[in-house]
Amino acid sequence: MEIIEIKAAKDTLGVTCDIEAGIINMEGTSYPLDAAEFFSPVFDWLDDYIDEIGSNLTLNLRINYLNTSSTKCLFDLVDRMEEYYKQGGMVQVNWYYSEDDEDIQETGLEFKEDMALPFSMIAF
Repeated sequence: MEIIEIKAAKDTLGVTCDIEAGIINMEGTSYPLDAAEFFSPVFDWLDDYIDEIGSNLTLNLRINYLNTSSTKCLFDLVDRMEEYYKQGGMVQVNWYYSEDDEDIQETGLEFKEDMALPFSMIAF
């Protein structure tokens, strides 16, 4: 397993998946042409982390825009984390949002309502 580092672009998130810390950081804007292709390495990393490391896992989200396909992929990612949580894994999702960005706050609240895993909404 390796650390993943994807630089943010105008239409894609910056992503870091850190094995030693058990942290996935995602930041920026997401409206790629093929969201499934963009998120694929993160799904693979998460699956490998759960299978091989099986330790604490934190997802930090600092997102300012998601299109529909990115929202679905992100939901699938969090859903995989929730399955890990239900199997006894220690998981935390932190959704950071600007106090004046009601759309991103609402999106985070929708994610939180659909999940049973620890999910924090953090205003800045």
